[in-house]
Amino acid sequence: MTCLVLAQKEREARIRRLVDTNIIGAVITELDGPIVEANDAFLEMPGYSRDDLVAGRLEWTAPTPAEWHAAAQRAIAHTGDRAALVGGAAFGSRSHRAV
Repeated sequence: MTCLVLAQKEREARIRRLVDTNIIGAVITELDGPIVEANDAFLEMPGYSRDDLVAGRLEWTAPTPAEWHAAAQRAIAHTGDRAALVGGAAFGSRSHRAV
């Protein structure tokens, strides 16, 4: 393997360990809305369950306040088909959004 491939694999492994520790909320989302992967720390912030995730009921736009949608779209516009989001300050409580 080349040095670049090894460096990328090491970065991905570090990120995966961080996600798996559940210290901070992290998700992988399709840019058009669906959340495809989330750790437990993220799911707890807005009050979602793993079943919600598996059933495909989660979209990044649902827990994100409407006034932040445009900024979020601009921030992830150049990342390809998926974006990884870490943290959760932008996510509101499930009880504060329409289901």
